[in-house]
Amino acid sequence: MGQIKWIDFQRLGDERGDLVALEIGMEKAVPFEIKRVYYIYRTAEGVSRGYHAHKKLKQVAICISGMCRMILDDGRRRDDVWLNNPTKGLLIESMTWREMHDFSDDCVLLVLASEHYDETDYIRDYQEFIKSRPQVAFVPYDEKFLEKSWEWLNDPELMELTLTKPFTREQQSEFYNSLAFRDDYKIWGIRLGGEKIGAVGLKKIAHGESAEYFGYIGDKSYWGKGISSSMFGFIVSFAKEQKLKRIYLEVSKSNNRAVSSYRKNGFSECEDRGDTIMMELHL
Repeated sequence: MGQIKWIDFQRLGDERGDLVALEIGMEKAVPFEIKRVYYIYRTAEGVSRGYHAHKKLKQVAICISGMCRMILDDGRRRDDVWLNNPTKGLLIESMTWREMHDFSDDCVLLVLASEHYDETDYIRDYQEFIKSRPQVAFVPYDEKFLEKSWEWLNDPELMELTLTKPFTREQQSEFYNSLAFRDDYKIWGIRLGGEKIGAVGLKKIAHGESAEYFGYIGDKSYWGKGISSSMFGFIVSFAKEQKLKRIYLEVSKSNNRAVSSYRKNGFSECEDRGDTIMMELHL
């Protein structure tokens, strides 16, 4: 689950019992300066809490006794998880809607916050939250995206997942300069709010027939946020405008996240190539 980010705290103990210490700067520590600490306990049966998001504030929630169920929603996907382990903290990023349900009688939920209490930082209406969240935009692929692509596509993990072969600065420059003269290759930059996060496009375009889809989120902090559905929607709309009949792609078998996402968005397997799979979508 993309939004579920756990912090594992070291448990110390002996025959007398257990102890967990939270220290600023420690390995696997809370990733912000803690400015406020509070805890929720003796929650009445059937009561749910939360139902808000924060514009800037980040939190770590730790269930130090009992259990409760947390829902996290970034406006694109909802994740559901149980908090029931005092050695694990759930990181809750800013602009994340949260709800807390099913508190056990003995539940004590400890919350570490990055900021002091500020009512103006709250968004308490879900529709207002949806309207406030950053929007995905597909924009011209310019030299700034080109520079980010150099960084993204030289990351070993991303290279493997996108089947990218090593390339030089000169080769990248030649590719970029050729775009203005090609009708078989279309690429857009992906921006979320003011952040450049990836690229998407079609290549090997056979007009009136087919094209090969490609796309990636280069900024890993946005992985698992449901952005791929927006990417597919944008490309499918463009492909239909171009009267293409089919979109296909090649994906590594080890890229389980991508394979699952492609299937969810209507692609089906059409050829097994050993380490990779060819998938297609008929329009």
